[in-house]
Amino acid sequence: MKHPPLSRTAAALSFALGLLAAGPASSAINFGPGGDDLLNGAFNQMSFGSAGRANVTPLLYIDDFAVTKPASQAVVGSDLSFDYSVLGIGTSTVTINYSVTHNGDEFSAPFTDLRLMVATRAKDDPGALDTATPVGFASPPAAGDAAQFRILDAGAAGPSPIEILIGANSLDGSNACGAGCLPEMALQWNRASIAPGDTWTVNFMLVDDPSLVAGGRYLQSTSLGGSGQQFIVGNPVPVPEPGTYALLFAGLGMLALAQRRRRPLA
Repeated sequence: MKHPPLSRTAAALSFALGLLAAGPASSAINFGPGGDDLLNGAFNQMSFGSAGRANVTPLLYIDDFAVTKPASQAVVGSDLSFDYSVLGIGTSTVTINYSVTHNGDEFSAPFTDLRLMVATRAKDDPGALDTATPVGFASPPAAGDAAQFRILDAGAAGPSPIEILIGANSLDGSNACGAGCLPEMALQWNRASIAPGDTWTVNFMLVDDPSLVAGGRYLQSTSLGGSGQQFIVGNPVPVPEPGTYALLFAGLGMLALAQRRRRPLA
């Protein structure tokens, strides 16, 4: 009896896992026709849900806020490098990984007091967004979770939210956004130091379907307009819908069948 090739088993497992990650077909996050046109990890004019628009900007702070530039610029001329990867474009759950690497030799000094801040802004209609709510921040963060957050009114007079974030030595979690404003949301990850040869990676998710979220630490914005678009950024735990579970079990069934056929005859 011939055994099915291993590739068939792997395909069944990939099919099952792919269904798990896909999310609802009617809702998706995309980077638009230009994609990441600046090649710096800052994603502009993202689309989410059925009508929403958003952007994401990584900001890197080093040595007690001595460096206050976007992450890709903050590392220029230093022994640090900045990189990123994205998984799940076109689905409701997108994972972004930002990494900072110390490329110096053994005689190089470590970089200290690092903060990687992810500033996001979402907009849907002329009324922009009405509320921005922190979720899961009642207890201290677990390893890898965002340490602090802040919500600012992007429509207020004076310095821009990015300038305010850069000038702050800490984030107090206050919500300065009233009804009808356009909030800038920011999450912050901290690291005391990074030695030569080390890499610091921050992982977070973008979610456009609140029904997929079971918990975690994140910020959620709700549209002021009639479409009610919601945009989530942070460390949520995505949960498949019941229909997705059914498809997942079907894929796992294919995997079990392939394994059974591989057993030798008695």
